[in-house]
Amino acid sequence: MKILCRPEPAWRDLSVRFTNFTEVGTSHRFMHPQFLNSVINEVMEQMFRGIMAGQRLPVRQVHIAMFNLEKLDTHPTLWGRTHEER
Repeated sequence: MKILCRPEPAWRDLSVRFTNFTEVGTSHRFMHPQFLNSVINEVMEQMFRGIMAGQRLPVRQVHIAMFNLEKLDTHPTLWGRTHEER
């Protein structure tokens, strides 16, 4: 698995399509680059719970889009220089 990040804020989009092909979605922009899966997972879970609140139809498809990603160079700064990189 490749670790991806970008030195500028990244966008995360989440949309859910139901069996009748209606769709709901939301997006989030991080204020600084993210390196921790736990931070990204928490935001994605909050986004999912937010758009699914009050929905009653069965889910057909979940679409997750991530923008502004690039390969993270882990060797020169393996442990990170800033708090966000750790």
